[in-house]
Amino acid sequence: MSESEPLLSSPAGNPTVPGRNELGSEQPQATTINSRYVFGLSVLIITLIDTGEYISAASKLQILEDLICRDHFSARSPLLAAAVPQDPCKDDAVQARLASLIGWQVLTRNIPTLLLAIPYGALADSRGRRPVATLAFLGAALAYSWTFLICFLGAPVNLILYSSLFYIIGGGPSVVSALVLLVISDVTPEADRATAFFRCLAGILLSELLSPILGYWLMVRNVWIPMYVGLVLVCLPPLLTWWALPETNSVASKTAQSSSATARSPERLGRWPRLRTRIGNEFKFFTSSWATSLGILATFITKPAIQAMELILQYVPKRYGWTIARAGLLSSVRSASSMVVLLLFLPWLSSYLSKRLAMSSVKKDVGIATGSLLFMIAGYTLIGLAPNVSVIVVGLVLTALGSGFNGSLRSLVTYLVERDQPQEMGRLYTFLAIIEAVGGLVSGPFVSSTYRLGLSFGPPWLGLTYLASAVLFLLPLFIVLVIHHLVHTRETRPRK
Repeated sequence: MSESEPLLSSPAGNPTVPGRNELGSEQPQATTINSRYVFGLSVLIITLIDTGEYISAASKLQILEDLICRDHFSARSPLLAAAVPQDPCKDDAVQARLASLIGWQVLTRNIPTLLLAIPYGALADSRGRRPVATLAFLGAALAYSWTFLICFLGAPVNLILYSSLFYIIGGGPSVVSALVLLVISDVTPEADRATAFFRCLAGILLSELLSPILGYWLMVRNVWIPMYVGLVLVCLPPLLTWWALPETNSVASKTAQSSSATARSPERLGRWPRLRTRIGNEFKFFTSSWATSLGILATFITKPAIQAMELILQYVPKRYGWTIARAGLLSSVRSASSMVVLLLFLPWLSSYLSKRLAMSSVKKDVGIATGSLLFMIAGYTLIGLAPNVSVIVVGLVLTALGSGFNGSLRSLVTYLVERDQPQEMGRLYTFLAIIEAVGGLVSGPFVSSTYRLGLSFGPPWLGLTYLASAVLFLLPLFIVLVIHHLVHTRETRPRK
């Protein structure tokens, strides 16, 4: 056995991971973990924090709208204040400021990920997934707590932007999702990975289905109850991650020992040269394969369009006169449809394509991604042009049929990297987190600026954000087809 080989081989779905002593330090021996337990706990953890965010989303938006409305009209003269609409908080100026605030919050919360995803990705590879995931969930809990405090005190609403500083702890939302998917990838065989991603997303959608309903029920009693419930839920994941989630990085112990030896070497590089080298390696990895680079780029392009779905809480009340609490129920419609697609239709389709039609993993993922994107384009177009809420419901169902895009694209990119550079899996998910963060930087201004532009054009153009998003989805559709061509050309090329 050479030094580059793992000490113990791991059967698919039942991997070995480093043991820990009573103090929590890594041990050379390996212990067998239950992949179903890891998958179930990972889904539970991400679902808890997702539920905390979604159950309080409408409540938080209502509180922020009230604070902005109060500030806006208290600054106006009595004569101007008398000329406001029947519902003053639906005034264009209030809605534009609210959209701008949400857009800036989306932008600022992605900055820590952009700056820190590479260092945290390196830690996830060298020290293990569990400690980095714990920090990421802790940062998310503190960020929510800050927003809660600002709303509770009735402080100037712009102060909620400082919640993003807490994402320095752990790297932010994109690192959270990337680490959870990495842990699932660690314990899932290649053939089952896309289905595992679908089921993980289905767990998240379950929270998105139930959370708005529960949030609405609580909100009609007191607008603050969902905020309190959300605070409790987001504080649970860091505790569960540290105390209950086993380490899934099978090379964490070995890498830690290697890092320790490097630290003792007199020829080691300084801290900043090492960081520059690491960043340089990340971009070399990105450009090492056209197919992989395009797959990662597609995740960036879809981020602003996906973020536009969060605007539904503001778009529907403004255009159709619904309350924010009632508009929150529309999220449950899409989530229910998406759950059916992810739990029943896509696993069946994936199995059918693989077993009955004997499709390769690449062709299967490309086919699912292509179909999903076409449904997304149709759904977003309907939402943007909808004359009434019934048409929006149809659009939401169509977008739910496109729920398989993210999982199939990640499975495709994972396959490409695992085939050519299996030792770079941690780097892949780090880079995906970075790309999502860059997409987040763009998505906030994209959503807020297109919505404010629609407001300025008049009521028929209030859905401009969704129409622009439908156009954006055309680009990843083209990219997926190009990836399929590149992979097909490479695999059919005669070997020398």
